[in-house]
Amino acid sequence: MPELPEVETIRRQLESKIKGKIILDVRIKDSRLIKEINPKEFRKKILHNKVARLLRQGKLLILELAQKKFLLIHLRISGWVTVTDIEDKNAKISFKLNSKKYFNICDQRVLGQVMLVSDYRQIPLVKGMGTD
Repeated sequence: MPELPEVETIRRQLESKIKGKIILDVRIKDSRLIKEINPKEFRKKILHNKVARLLRQGKLLILELAQKKFLLIHLRISGWVTVTDIEDKNAKISFKLNSKKYFNICDQRVLGQVMLVSDYRQIPLVKGMGTD
């Protein structure tokens, strides 16, 4: 399980690779990761969004999208993310970016969570967190 310092390192590495990029396509290979929203609606709402900035709250990765939505990624025990030239074969969800790269969310045991919300500060997981 990535600990808090590793999640911050992941955030910093992703920032240089996906910040400012536009999501052109979304492939959902395993919808069990997606919480709080129907996978079809998730795909529809996330397409053509620009990644405005990357945040972290506790062990939660937060991608702020240009259309005032937040993509939340909790890697839990067995999750990881990659940015590759081709879609990662282990990806459960892949985002094709306008940089011709793929942002992949991988989770062998499907224990993680991916959510799309209007305000990440209002979800119970974040509301219950103490100071960072």
